[in-house]
Amino acid sequence: MKRKIFFKLNTKLIPMTYIYHQPKHNSIVIPLALIILIFSLENLSMSTITCLSGPGFDITGDPFFPGQQIDLALTFDSPTDRALVKLCQWFLNGELIIDEKGTSLTADLVCGRYVAGVRILTDGGWSGIKTLQIQTCKTLIETVIIGAEEVNEGQQAAYFVNYVFSDGSTQDVTTAYVFASTYGAFSSNIYSAPSNATFNDSGDNVTITASGGPAGNLTKIIHVKDASPVILTSLAITGPDSVDEGATADFFVKATYSNGSTIDHTSEYTLFSPAGTFLGNSFRAYTNAVIEQTPRTAEISAQKNSAVQLKKTITINDTSDKLGVLVVDIFSPGALDVIGMFDNTSENEEVFPPVLTAYSGKNIVPSATPASAVILASDLIAQENLKWRFEFNVAKLVADNPNEDKLVFYLKGRGSAEGVAQGSYSLKGPGTIMTLSGHPGSYLPSVTGGYDLGDIVYFSSDIVSGANGSHVPEDLTTIIKLTYHVATRKVSIQTRVKPIPIGDFDFMAIRYHWGANAGTDLDILVGYEQNGTTADNQYVGYSKPATVPANASPQSDSYLWWGLDNRGASGYEGVLVGIRKFITAFPSSPNIVEIALYAVWFGAYLSGDFDIELVTYKGGSMSIVNNSFVNTGGTLVSTTARQLKTQIRNQLSSPGSSFKIGTIKFNKITNTGSIEFLGYD
Repeated sequence: MKRKIFFKLNTKLIPMTYIYHQPKHNSIVIPLALIILIFSLENLSMSTITCLSGPGFDITGDPFFPGQQIDLALTFDSPTDRALVKLCQWFLNGELIIDEKGTSLTADLVCGRYVAGVRILTDGGWSGIKTLQIQTCKTLIETVIIGAEEVNEGQQAAYFVNYVFSDGSTQDVTTAYVFASTYGAFSSNIYSAPSNATFNDSGDNVTITASGGPAGNLTKIIHVKDASPVILTSLAITGPDSVDEGATADFFVKATYSNGSTIDHTSEYTLFSPAGTFLGNSFRAYTNAVIEQTPRTAEISAQKNSAVQLKKTITINDTSDKLGVLVVDIFSPGALDVIGMFDNTSENEEVFPPVLTAYSGKNIVPSATPASAVILASDLIAQENLKWRFEFNVAKLVADNPNEDKLVFYLKGRGSAEGVAQGSYSLKGPGTIMTLSGHPGSYLPSVTGGYDLGDIVYFSSDIVSGANGSHVPEDLTTIIKLTYHVATRKVSIQTRVKPIPIGDFDFMAIRYHWGANAGTDLDILVGYEQNGTTADNQYVGYSKPATVPANASPQSDSYLWWGLDNRGASGYEGVLVGIRKFITAFPSSPNIVEIALYAVWFGAYLSGDFDIELVTYKGGSMSIVNNSFVNTGGTLVSTTARQLKTQIRNQLSSPGSSFKIGTIKFNKITNTGSIEFLGYD
């Protein structure tokens, strides 16, 4: 009896016939109805029929094929078992494929799902039929665990394993896998999240694993969410912990709950404070003219139902020492091309305005009323002890540039001849208003309101010749540079001083000295700079090596030698410069060798005054005695001393955070040196 169907096999349509064989020897015959029944189990990815006789074997091959061609093969437990096979019969959807008798099958099929089967013939007879469900024109993209991303404590959730195919379809293969988790437990594919006694915790991240299936181990990370009840954890006044005098800040009454959420209850309360006034929830701190410098505490209260329910302590920052206006006077000489300039470009190119200049004939900058200007400049003043005045509106610049930590001001000029400018500067507090009296040719700036911040500071500075009527900044030299440090509310200055010449020397002993009432623990910093050598920017001083190069032995052979730290309320610190040692070590260094000098207060400063003494020697040897360097067998060349002042204090021990005193320069060609002091702050 024969039944014909057609398959596309090896690109040709060939009649496929199931043949009902007569029994041979002890072989077992499977009726066609039974074969069809077996192959109707299409929901199984593989169905195995126990072999009736013969060696064990299996069908190998991907059950999913991207195109129409399928490739299947048989595998055996051993080559010996393989050698026992005399014949194979392949079936497709229950129909025998004629003439396919080998241990592999390659065929081209129309797209769809099929059940492939095979049996083998050995001397023991025909085996049972092994089957494999296959599908053409379909690719398995991934095998994934699907289910909830988050499970509440004490709850359950079901998880599944799915095949995901190229056509977007999926197939549930959950039963082929065993589930486990790093926290909680599984019963089959049902996950149970445990509860814990920890209130309002952040929950747990849990890794779910599905193993034992064709795709190997699969993982998925989920979150077990805290299921604690949401309760009120705090009710408080919120807002900044500190407010400047005269400034405003908003305060609120907020409730915070165990899940992190907040609710604003401000409208239910009345806020008040003896340290300022409230308009709704906006607080303005009272101001006073007392220079306190340290913040004072204040209390903010929240009242409800005629009773104070909540309080918050804040600090009121003293602003009485904030700089309002900087006034700079020049007493002499009168014959000057002089300008007042604001120029922050060296500190921050984004400051606005970047550069402003004012001078006689351009007295209000920018053009506005005097009170709202940035700079006011006088004309030549016909007074015996006052020739020029410039005012800088520091408060306006600070307000317009809230991110700036420094503001830099200059007086630049040239005289008809070289000379010395004598002058002073004074600081005016908040509320100071700039004014301008007179008329073109006789304008004189002044101020109203506010108050003085400290005493008048006097200065002198060298003036170069070459006055020609130009007020272009590049044509002029600096008379005085003033830097306002916003955070510390201090002004530092640098003036122009002629270099002090020094004869030929081998050693320079530098000694810093501070007396009582100056401050505590003046730290020094000395280093070679701008020489293009490996010794550049290596400094001696506090927190630095004692010598350059480090660990020089003997120390007298170093280029720099520090006399160690002095932490007293008065005392000395010293450094030895071995210029000849440096030149010998770096013969290719520039003809002009530079050494920079710095100072900074580590402890609290009072007046900030200190002296610096520079002593040079030719020949001999150097040793240290009680923090001072002593020359033996050499010749004294020069002694230079200068009184200085700084109010810079920090513990950073870096050139950028210290006061630069000046630069020592040595000319290798002429064997002469010089000291260039930058000024004081």
